[in-house]
Amino acid sequence: MLQFWNIAVNAFMELIRQRTVLLLMTASVVFEVFLAMPHYFAFGDEMNCPKASAMA
Repeated sequence: MLQFWNIAVNAFMELIRQRTVLLLMTASVVFEVFLAMPHYFAFGDEMNCPKASAMA
């Protein structure tokens, strides 16, 4: 009975671990896309952004 309990606990922990990894991977991809968005909507001022940042 103890072996069955150990297998059940390990299977449950693996199930939770897989969901957590999936959630973290999805959240990181969404966050990276969110960070890249302002560069697409700069309307031609891409070169002025680093200059302004460096001067600040």
